Amino acid sequence: MHYMFGMELAYMHHNYEDMRQMAELSRESQSGSKPTLTAAMLDFEVALCAIASCRQGVRKTQNMKLAKSQLKDIKSWGKDNPSLFSHWIAFLEAELMTFKPNKKIESICTAYMDAFSQARKTEDLRVMALIRERLGDYLITKDMKAEALMQWNKAADVAEDWGAMALCRKLRRRVDEQ
Repeated sequence: MHYMFGMELAYMHHNYEDMRQMAELSRESQSGSKPTLTAAMLDFEVALCAIASCRQGVRKTQNMKLAKSQLKDIKSWGKDNPSLFSHWIAFLEAELMTFKPNKKIESICTAYMDAFSQARKTEDLRVMALIRERLGDYLITKDMKAEALMQWNKAADVAEDWGAMALCRKLRRRVDEQ
């Protein structure tokens, strides 16, 4: 379980090498029946780490396969309880869409906002903050600065509601620096 928290911290601080190592350790340490909430959460974190590593150009093919495999597992578990996993699935699908060069920006933004709506239904503040942050990160790469700043501000608000004050301060600094 501590690997998951290590991955989360590394992800928030954009330390992708540590995040990748924590993801590998968490996969090696999993035991028992797979479809537990903890195992599903670990697979979600592993998929996020793999996607972030792809974005950084680290073992792109291997990490893309890993992310898609984790997403497939989460989808299969989600068949039994769709409301529990739908926001994770939608978020990972939105993240994967950003790698498709011919996808329209509007389609990707819609996918992120759909994931956000689903996360709001489950009151998963952590994922809500991550979705807004990632949408802002995506928009900044598309030279949509005003929209990115708005998303980062909204992510900071959600992080503050979640109680993640370090993340909130980091996001507010990013907005101020732009």
